[in-house]
Amino acid sequence: APEVTASGIDFALERSGSISGTVTAAATGAPILATVRVRDAAGLQAGSTTTDAAGRYTVEGLAAGE
Repeated sequence: APEVTASGIDFALERSGSISGTVTAAATGAPILATVRVRDAAGLQAGSTTTDAAGRYTVEGLAAGE
């Protein structure tokens, strides 16, 4: 296929990574209401959320590798 070059295009890629899971008590397996914080390789907070009543959480909008 021939190479095509275009100019005047302005766009940004959205962060689309996510992490999810469930927080439970080790002894009983009961769900825990908690704040979940995701940190990047530099130790900076990359995102956070709280668990729902079943202990489930999802943190969205993360860059790859965070």
